[in-house]
Amino acid sequence: MEICNETLVGETINIDAQDDMIIGPGAVLNECLVVSRATEKYLRIVNSTMSGGMFFTKVRLMNHRWHRIKLYGVTFKGKFVGNDFGRLGGVYDNLGDIRDCNFVDASVHLCRFFQCDLSTMSFAPNHVVIQHTRSAQDELTSLSWPSEVAGLVRIFAEDYEELSFYVFDISVLAKDKKLSEAQVREAFGRLDDAVLT
Repeated sequence: MEICNETLVGETINIDAQDDMIIGPGAVLNECLVVSRATEKYLRIVNSTMSGGMFFTKVRLMNHRWHRIKLYGVTFKGKFVGNDFGRLGGVYDNLGDIRDCNFVDASVHLCRFFQCDLSTMSFAPNHVVIQHTRSAQDELTSLSWPSEVAGLVRIFAEDYEELSFYVFDISVLAKDKKLSEAQVREAFGRLDDAVLT
């Protein structure tokens, strides 16, 4: 199935695990509910706009790139790991964008947000947002870190010209690195450019 050059209002779109579905190019989804059981390999949304409504992933969506869809006022639900959101030049030709989106019902872990305004986003409790600023990079490289997160901190400190901020889920990171949530909060709470929810 393909939804291209169409405007849908208030529709429910179900994407099953291995559906041959493409949303775009030219699709406009206004106040729609997208319920997806697709992994990154099968989730194909290109050169489209989603305004309002909800994107609900029923599976842990890993390493998905949202750089070819404009997301305005969308509510996200489910587990997102290693996803990239926002506007990115180069191969993506700035086809994507994100603003006024709500992740309060989502676990957002090790995700990157490009060329967007943090103040327009909402995240669930127990997340850390690390703004990608020169001062944050300096702090990340100058502070001492628990060995369990040192490799991750080096990634956070890398220079990405268009990156606005990283987000990770404290509980997921603590479990993965065998630390307590308090230890994670204490370590990253030292950063001036970190926001702990």
